[in-house]
This record gives sequence, structure tokens and C-alpha cells, in this order.
Amino acid sequence: MTERAGLVAGDGQPERSVGRAAHDRGDSAPCGPCGRHPRGDRRHDRGLRDRRCSVTRLVCETRCVPRGRKRHLTTGVGREEMNASLQRMITERLRPAGFVGSYPHLRRHSAGRIDLISFQFFSSGGSFAVEVACVPPDGTVSASGARVAPARVRARDVGRPRPRLGSEQFPSGDHWFHFGPRTYESAPSVPVSPPDAIASHVADLIEDQAEAFWAVNPFPGTHD
Repeated sequence: MTERAGLVAGDGQPERSVGRAAHDRGDSAPCGPCGRHPRGDRRHDRGLRDRRCSVTRLVCETRCVPRGRKRHLTTGVGREEMNASLQRMITERLRPAGFVGSYPHLRRHSAGRIDLISFQFFSSGGSFAVEVACVPPDGTVSASGARVAPARVRARDVGRPRPRLGSEQFPSGDHWFHFGPRTYESAPSVPVSPPDAIASHVADLIEDQAEAFWAVNPFPGTHD
């Protein structure tokens, strides 16, 4: 622990700060006098400022991300809950419909095509989009010119068309599902919905918009 010059705690003693090296080591002791979060939290490591942590001047909230977890599974408030709801929906509604693959990329093989679904989360948390695509049963060719096998193809390997579910102009337009604030927001800037409700809505859109799209989608997608 090292003292930071110029900062004085409420008891008149110099404030103390957890060093970056301690964070990087992932020490299990609490983060300074806030006493709530273990050293090694990514929110602390990123050095985001917030007056509510009077000692380290870093964000100390329950949305801190434990060091060592995969960023794409934990970014932002509600991300773990959103992932859990989507995975339950996949198990209950998409697996019985024939979809295989590892979340967030799913595929369904049939005699004439491969139907694709990909969940794409916003880099700063709080929302995600669901992209769908369709390729021939023997796979596709990526933008780099590489051949992608049927067992490995993902929606993002397709250039166009690759629409996003939920758009009122589907299969054109754009749409994001909002479940919480961005990592740089203290509260959501747009209306949000509970994770389970969003997951159920996504499943309904797959049955409605996606199934109709897959039935008529032309091959192949383009990358221009």
C-alpha cells in the first residue's frame, strides 16, 4: 500500500491507495477503505473516475468485473443475468428446434441450407443485437477468401444479407435489445427490459422474422 500525496481521509490521516501492481496480481484483499471489492477488479484496473470512492478515486460499485473473467461474458450491468436468460432460452426453445453450436453462435443444418444466429453485445455493455444469416449446406467463403466448413460457419462469416432481428423494417434496418446502462453511464439512457422478457422476445422474433427470412434468403452473401 502506498500513500497518495494531497488526499486526506475524513479522520485527517493521509488517504491510501491500492497500487496498480496489486490490482494486476489479483490480490483478494478489499480495495482500500471502501472495503467492498477485491483488488483486481477490471473497473479499477481501467481507472474510471468516480467521486464515490474517496480513497482511490475509482469506480467502486457492484458492477465491478472480477479480474480473470471473460470480458465478452461480463461487461456492464446485468450482463451475466442477460447471458443466463439467453442461454436458458436457447436450451428451452432453440435446441429443440434443431440449433447446435456454442453460444453466442448457433447453427441449424438442413438438407438445403444452414440457418445461422449470432448474438453481438455492445462493447460498452447494456445492449446486444441478434444477427441471422443463411448459407448453403456445404458452408461459405469468408471475406478473406477462406473456406468456412459447415460445422464452423457463423453469421459473421456472411457479408450480406445479415439482418438484425427486431427491426420494424426487417430484414432491413437496425435494432438493439437494451437490458442495462453502458459502463460509462450511472443509469440507462434508454428504456430497458428484464433479461427474461428480452430473451423470450428474441425467441419469438426467431420464430417470426428469422424463419421467414431463412425460407426465402438467396445465396450467397456478399462482402462488399
